Amino acid sequence: MTFRDVVSASGQGDARRLAREDASRIAVVDRGGPRSVVFQCPCGCAEVLVINVDPALKKWWELRRTERGLSLVPSVWRTTGCRSHFILWENRVWWCSLRDHEWDELPEDEAWPRELINALRRAWDRYRARRRQSGL
Repeated sequence: MTFRDVVSASGQGDARRLAREDASRIAVVDRGGPRSVVFQCPCGCAEVLVINVDPALKKWWELRRTERGLSLVPSVWRTTGCRSHFILWENRVWWCSLRDHEWDELPEDEAWPRELINALRRAWDRYRARRRQSGL
């Protein structure tokens, strides 16, 4: 699945409304900088997801915006509801549910982009460094 539209929203209510209106739309709440990303779960369950991208808060995702689209790192892994696990990279959903042997069978246009893999490695390294600093 690919989201085709990224729009700005003034607040959470506006973002939720925009996301509910169109399943292929991502709304970014921007108040002096991006605060959250809101969109319908790409599995089709119609749940509206709110992803925190404000680094001032404890748990946040890295938001990247380029001419090719919007990306979130690390993955979004729902622990309730549909339990979807995916990465949003340049407006496209990359599912994280393949078994090891299935990765080698993906057509070339379905292979994860190298830039995505590198971004995930950097995010994982930052996460491990934070855990070491906090003594966990």
